Amino acid sequence: MSEGVEASGASAGDSHRLAAIFVPATIGLAALAGYWRTSSGSHSGETLLICGLGLVALGVVMLLLRLVIHNPRDFYGGLALLAVALFAIWAASGLPGMRGFAFGPGTAPRLFASLLGALGIGLMLIGMFMEGPGLERYDIRAPALFVAAVFFLGFGHGAAMKAVAAFAAALGLLIAVIGMLRPNNQYMRGPLFIVAGILFFALTIRQFGLVFASYISIVIAAFGTNEVRWFEALIWAAFLTLFCVLLFPIALNLPLQLWPVNLTFKTMFQFL
Repeated sequence: MSEGVEASGASAGDSHRLAAIFVPATIGLAALAGYWRTSSGSHSGETLLICGLGLVALGVVMLLLRLVIHNPRDFYGGLALLAVALFAIWAASGLPGMRGFAFGPGTAPRLFASLLGALGIGLMLIGMFMEGPGLERYDIRAPALFVAAVFFLGFGHGAAMKAVAAFAAALGLLIAVIGMLRPNNQYMRGPLFIVAGILFFALTIRQFGLVFASYISIVIAAFGTNEVRWFEALIWAAFLTLFCVLLFPIALNLPLQLWPVNLTFKTMFQFL
C-alpha cells in the first residue's frame, strides 16, 4: 500500500513539474503572438515582447534546472494575474493614450493592467522561493465553456459560429447545474460565479450602464463562496460600485455611461 501511495505522490509531483514548465511557456508564446499583432514601436508591444520572452525563458529554466515550486497556490495565482494583465494590455493596445495632461481611452486599462501584472510577478516570485500551501481542486469546465461561448459570439461571424457558441453555452450550463447539485460543489462554485460575474459585466456594460453592470456583477461573484454574508455583500457591492463611478467616469473622465440610455427590448440583447 505504501508503494501505491509513493507512486501516486511521484505522479502528482511529475504533473506539477510539467505544469510549471508548460503553463508559463504557453502564456509566453501567447504574449509573443500578441506582440506580432500590435503596431511596431508601441509600449504595449514592447511589454508583451519582454513578458513573453521572460515567461518562455522561465519555462526553459524550470525544465533544465528541474526547479520545484514551493508555493504552487501563489505561483499559479500570480501567473493567472499576469496572463489577465497581458491580455488587457493587448486588448487596449489600439486605444489612444495620454493627450497632454488628459487621460485617453487606453490610459486607464494599460495602467491598471500594468499594476495587475506587477502584482502577479510578485506573487510568482513568492510562490517560487517561499513555502506555502499546495493547489486546491477546482472544476473549471463550465467557466471555460462559457468563456469560449462569449469568444465565438463576439469574434465569430455567421450562423455557424453562433451555433458553436450556443452549443458551448448549453454544455457549460448543463455541467454547471450538475456540479452545483452535488454536495461538494465548492470545487465548481468559486470559478463558476467569478467568471459569470466578469462575463455579465462585459456583456451588459454598454446596454445597461456602469452602475447596473458593476453592482450585479459583484453580487454574482459573491455567490462564489458558501460563507457569504448577504447583508454585508450587498453593502460592499454598493460601495465598490460607487468607487467605480467616482474613479472611471469622473476622476479619469472615461466615456462610460452610468445608466441605460434609449434601452429597448431590441437593444437589450444587442450583444447576441
